[in-house]
This record gives sequence, C-alpha cells and structure tokens, in this order.
Amino acid sequence: MRRYCKRLAAACFLMALASIFLPVWRRASAMEEPRVFRGVLLIEGKFEKGDYERLRAFLANKNNFDRIHSGVFLASPGGYIGEAIKIGRLIRSLRLSTDGPSGPPVGRERIGSYAISPTDLAKPNQNYLCASACFLVYVAGIERKIAWAGRLGI
Repeated sequence: MRRYCKRLAAACFLMALASIFLPVWRRASAMEEPRVFRGVLLIEGKFEKGDYERLRAFLANKNNFDRIHSGVFLASPGGYIGEAIKIGRLIRSLRLSTDGPSGPPVGRERIGSYAISPTDLAKPNQNYLCASACFLVYVAGIERKIAWAGRLGI
C-alpha cells in the first residue's frame, strides 16, 4: 500500500509539473503570427488548430494582402495536417506562389537566390525547413520555387 501511495504521489507531481510547462512549450512551437516581409508572406512555425482562421483573418485585411507581391515563404516543421490542407487551399484560391527554405549541403556552391534567409525568421533553428504537413502547403502554390531542395521534405 505504501509503495502504491508513493507512486501515486509521484504521478500526481509529474502531471502537475506537465500542466505548468506544457502550455508554454506548445506556444513556443506554434505558428508565428503571419507577416509580410520584403513583399513575401512569411508563414513560420508548427501548424496548430486555429492557424487557418488566423491566416485568413490576416489576409482579409486589404493592407496586408496588397503588400504581398512575391508569394508565400514557408518555414515549418509541420503540424496538424487538417490545418495545412486548409491553408494550402487558401493559398491556391488566392493564386499565390510558394517558396521554402533552401540551401546547398555544406561545401557546395549556392544555386539561385534565397527569398528569406535563416536570420529573417523568429526561430531559425527550429523552422528553417519545410517538412511533413508543410509540404502540403508548399505544393498548393500556383508556382513553386526553391533554390535547392535540401530543406524540403515529406
């Protein structure tokens, strides 16, 4: 009985600890606020539920939409597939092109130009790639650009 109570107390402590830190961790990995940078709509971070609505509201503002003249730059490790599909449909319906992080493997010369460099992102170490659900948004673009496909993954 004593051993059971100790295990129960330890489990309760871990659950309490997780309830404190989990919301902070989830916010840190969620999609950053959409923004237009150098004429490019920058979508960065993990796709979470509700991101489609946030992006749609951002693009509904005519001032935001009119500033986009070079398409969408995607920098995301993935996330919820349902949100990615809805965001992809929105990008396709608005007839926007897509671009993703690129760069040659170390030691090889650069081909093409980069729309957005890692230093332009809020979290370059986490988000300078387009993988998993992000790929679904990437292929939704009317035109898809990438200088080197080393950071694009399914």
